Amino acid sequence: MNEHILSLINALADNHSLSLEQYAELIEARAPETAALLAQKAVAARKAIYGNDVYVRGLVEISNICKNDCLYCGIRRSNKNCDRYRLTKEQITDCAAEGYRLGFRTFVLQGGEDPYYTDNVLCDIVSELKSIYPDCAVTLSMGERSRESYELLRRSGADRYLLRHETADKAHYESLHPNDMSFENRMRCLRDLRDLGYQVGCGFMVGSPNQTSNTLAKDLKFIEGFKPDMCGIGPFVPHKDTPFRDCPAGTVELTCYLLSIIRLIHPPVLLPATTALGTIHPEGREMGIKAGANVVMPNLSPVSVRKKYELYDNKICTGEESAQCKDCLSARMESVGYHIVTSRGDVRRQKMTVNMKLIVNPDIRLESITKETTEALYPLFMEDIRELNRWFGFDADYSIQNDYHYLDNRKPPYDNAIVVFYRGVPCGRFGLYDYSPGENSIYMYYWISSRFRRKGIALAAMGAMLKYLGGLAVREVMFDVDRENLASIKLLEKYPDIRLKSEGKHMIFACDLQAGRYKDGQTV
Repeated sequence: MNEHILSLINALADNHSLSLEQYAELIEARAPETAALLAQKAVAARKAIYGNDVYVRGLVEISNICKNDCLYCGIRRSNKNCDRYRLTKEQITDCAAEGYRLGFRTFVLQGGEDPYYTDNVLCDIVSELKSIYPDCAVTLSMGERSRESYELLRRSGADRYLLRHETADKAHYESLHPNDMSFENRMRCLRDLRDLGYQVGCGFMVGSPNQTSNTLAKDLKFIEGFKPDMCGIGPFVPHKDTPFRDCPAGTVELTCYLLSIIRLIHPPVLLPATTALGTIHPEGREMGIKAGANVVMPNLSPVSVRKKYELYDNKICTGEESAQCKDCLSARMESVGYHIVTSRGDVRRQKMTVNMKLIVNPDIRLESITKETTEALYPLFMEDIRELNRWFGFDADYSIQNDYHYLDNRKPPYDNAIVVFYRGVPCGRFGLYDYSPGENSIYMYYWISSRFRRKGIALAAMGAMLKYLGGLAVREVMFDVDRENLASIKLLEKYPDIRLKSEGKHMIFACDLQAGRYKDGQTV
């Protein structure tokens, strides 16, 4: 391995970000020693968060009827050889009952885009599952729907939604899908799901027709910016009744290589070792776990329909009973030093603490907001409410309930509130909002209690926040400041890197984080 590739791997592990060109280089440089080093670092990153736990999801394939005609898929609309089926609500709840008895605490309802499953029908199924099993998570993988539909399903109790983006390259997307499907709508769906508070999963096939190192680099850059809670990648496996029947399958080696890279891009992500991996290699799922994955999905569907849900040829585990399938996977995981965990297995968000080396004042630390720090800040906040109302337009009758609502709906790290501590006492906060993945830009506001001003706290905390955002690969941070907020204007002007971007009633200040001293920020 040459020094340049080694430096890329170390940079990825430290900063969780590379440029498009660097991702492409790293993909092109795939070799046994490169893969081994990436896997070693990926496993270390995963163990730091999840230990040796492998989460298990109970998969229920509820329908193979689909209105779409994707060129790679065995249940595509135009496949006349597909033996169609649809599970009833009773069959679905029976599958969940069997899964619950076996210890499953997450149920994944997956199916083609079957028009039968209207909002009313699907919401009724989700509500029923949540009422019977309130301690369980319900994950949906039912394709593209309207924002209104996603919102209704969320209100009915759906916790997570899996929707593979398939590819982050528009031209490549169009080569895999019919004209009545659009890249823009797929991305719209993912944004809507994130906005509505789901734990969101995206993903792509490895080795799909027309895929290149450059299109894969775009996938990795998309994952870096979107930071999904889950990411499902698996090898492309051709199906005999599709236009891609004669195309070569993806490889287990490249899939595992990319699993390691994705783990390093976003360490908390939930990464499945997919059934497709086990289809193309007898130890494919174990290899996926050893590359950085930490989720497996045994099948809870009725045995009578499993062979009918054939997205690709030679799918494994179609004849085993649910208990056999779970026991088999458990034994496989134990054989490589891991153990199955049948809890809900929610994503573990890392506690955001900025590296103390980046802060000039050692008495200061920053942490993601909690209910406890919200309550500690509230009296200080109310002391300053009049000037905050003048500067930012806060309501004079502001209630702490506003913050409780925010705590339930925020989406760290790009939609978050960061508390400033001075000698262990909370004294202010930053707010992050309006993150633009395409532009890699974000807006930020900040407030330091009047009791703690003139101690250099705001200046030191600002430097730490800029370092942190630079480490997230945010390119530009902007500050929307009312002209009357002279204290904020003076603070911003103390940083030579922060410039006045536009001027009006509200002055927009901005800082390019990737061009200067903030690009090496990192968290611990």
